[in-house]
Amino acid sequence: MTHEEARLELDATTLRPQDLSEEARTLLEQDAALAAWTDRRRSFDERVAGAMPEEVPAGLRERLLVLDAGSRHRTVWKRTPWFAAAAAVLLLGGLLVRPGPGPETSWQDEAMVVVRQLEHGRTRLTERAGSLEALRGYLDARHSPSPGRMPGRMDQTRTFGCKLIQAGGHPATIICFQLEDGREAHLVIIENAGPRGRPPEEPKLTALDGWNLAAWSDGPVSYLLATTADAAALKRLLGLG
Repeated sequence: MTHEEARLELDATTLRPQDLSEEARTLLEQDAALAAWTDRRRSFDERVAGAMPEEVPAGLRERLLVLDAGSRHRTVWKRTPWFAAAAAVLLLGGLLVRPGPGPETSWQDEAMVVVRQLEHGRTRLTERAGSLEALRGYLDARHSPSPGRMPGRMDQTRTFGCKLIQAGGHPATIICFQLEDGREAHLVIIENAGPRGRPPEEPKLTALDGWNLAAWSDGPVSYLLATTADAAALKRLLGLG
C-alpha cells in the first residue's frame, strides 16, 4: 500500500477506525506526519458530525460525488433543505485538511502525536527494554537516533521500550520511561533537525494541553521530553529540583 492509498483509506474511515485495513494501520503507526494529518481530519469530522441537526443518511458522500448539475440536482436539493449545506461542509472539509502548500508541521508537533498514542496505548513499541543502556545498544546497532548524555536522573530511570518514527522528515526515536508515581515520560530524540527546529542547549520548560515539556539540544541532537506528571516531577527527572 502506498502513502497516498493509505491517506485515502484513512480519509474514508476517520470516524470508523475499526474498518481500517492492517496495511493502513501499519503505515499510520510508522509515519508521524500521516498520524498528525489523520488526527486533524478526525477532529474536523467529529466537529461536523456534532453540528449536524439530524442523522446523516447513509451514502451521503457517495451521492454528493455523483450528482450532476441538471434538474435532478436542483430537485434533490429542494426536497432536502440541508442537503446543500452538507455538501458545502464536505467540500470545505476537503479544502481544510487536504495536503497542499503551506507551513510544514514541526518535528515536535509530529512527534507529540505519536507520544499521545503511546501514552494511551494506541500504538505499539518497536522494542521493549527495562533500561536506557539496553535501549542504547538496540538503537546503536540499527544506526537509529540514540540518547547521548542525559541530564539528572534519566540514566537511572526505568524504561519500558522505544518506538522508531519519522518526524519532520527525519528519523527519530521515542524512549518511554516509567516514573515512580506510575506516570510515564517520553523522550523524543532527533538528529540534524536544522537550526529552525533546534531548541536551546539548556532545557526549556513549558506546559501545553495537560503536558509538561522540556526541550534542549546537545550538538546535532535535539531532545523533547514530555510527561503528564506535574512540573515538579519533570524537574526532578532533569535534575533541576
